[in-house]
Amino acid sequence: MASQRSQKNLGKNPNAQSIASQRKLRKPLQEEPDRSEPGFLTMLGTALSSISGNPNPGKSTDRVRSRLDDMRLQARSWYRERAIEECLQTCAELERAENMIQSLKEEYITLNNEKSVLESRLACQDVDVRRAQESAFDLMVSSIPKATDDEVVRAKLKSIRAQWKMFAKEWAVADIRDGESAAVLFDKLMAPDEKKARDGLWNKQNIGKAAVVLLNAELARFIGDKIISQPFTAAFDYGTMHTDNPQLFSDTMETLNRVYDLFMKKNEVGAHAWRSQTVELIELPEQEVHPSTSPDIPEAPQRKENYYRKLVTDFESSNAQILYRECEDRVIVRRRIQLVELFRSIGELTSKLWLQKVAIRVVGSDQLLKVRFENGDDLLDAHAIHKLEDGDTCMDGMPIQVVVEPAIVAGGNERGESYEEFKVWGKAVVWMSSGAAEVTQ
Repeated sequence: MASQRSQKNLGKNPNAQSIASQRKLRKPLQEEPDRSEPGFLTMLGTALSSISGNPNPGKSTDRVRSRLDDMRLQARSWYRERAIEECLQTCAELERAENMIQSLKEEYITLNNEKSVLESRLACQDVDVRRAQESAFDLMVSSIPKATDDEVVRAKLKSIRAQWKMFAKEWAVADIRDGESAAVLFDKLMAPDEKKARDGLWNKQNIGKAAVVLLNAELARFIGDKIISQPFTAAFDYGTMHTDNPQLFSDTMETLNRVYDLFMKKNEVGAHAWRSQTVELIELPEQEVHPSTSPDIPEAPQRKENYYRKLVTDFESSNAQILYRECEDRVIVRRRIQLVELFRSIGELTSKLWLQKVAIRVVGSDQLLKVRFENGDDLLDAHAIHKLEDGDTCMDGMPIQVVVEPAIVAGGNERGESYEEFKVWGKAVVWMSSGAAEVTQ
């Protein structure tokens, strides 16, 4: 009865029919039934029939079921195709990854093989390097001039310097003449207060010895400056002709000295090695090095001989001439010959020493004047005039007034090492008197 009344109301009022349909639909949405159940499809078909005005809800249900089945099949087909597509993509990516892995494996094998080859080559190179180093070391050792024993050097220097003293005794004037030249010479050789010293060279008991001491001092100073301190004496007159201007003869020697000084400021060890090799090169015979060399170019021994003769002229014309006794011209010739022999003997010795990598240094008046004397000092010996015995301390603390002969020292060794360590090849021979000026340590 109620159902018939409701259908009448729905027939009379279309809006009421729509509201009723909405109420029927609202309850299933709220309860969220299982849409796969037949009851749900029946209700869905009834609702669709009510909305569409179809009085047979069963047919609507069948259509809905058929439509859902179609949609389900389509969805399954779509998901299957998508899954197949993704699977194919994944397979392709896996294949690419496997190919990449295989490629990396092959590259690794190749690199490993190359590494083995390189290690083998490196091992061979290490052997070659060691052999080259050994050969270079052997060559270096063979090229290093054999170091002269220090005692041998000291003995030779002692013998040579004894000749300087004999030369001074033979040729010194008996009485020193004062004058401008003498003043210049005295300022160079003596402490400023030596002339005023009550026990100095100008004292009556020493006046006859003063000229001998000063001539010995000037000769030793000259030799120390012009020969002992000069490693490149064989470069004198180097590369010149006999017809060239004599003023050019010293150019190469002076240039090498300047280069040596510049190198010393940058790298002392390298400078000494360069100097040693350069001295060896300029000492080589010219015809042996350059067969096409003109015979007019003098060899090293002749160049050094020319240099010693030039030094004789320089010394004879210097202020040292005031210390010479007067003699005839033929006697002067003999004196000059003696000077050449003195210069040659010390020059030949120091040329051999400069071939080594040791650094030779002359310690003279600039460093020793006014220093206090101490008997037994490693660097100092008293002049024979003082007649000091070993252990005699009577002159200890007295100032050095004249350096009669400079000290000759050598730093380093033949391998170019330990340049901070010096050995004394020849002690300085010094004259002491009380002086009058303040003494410095």
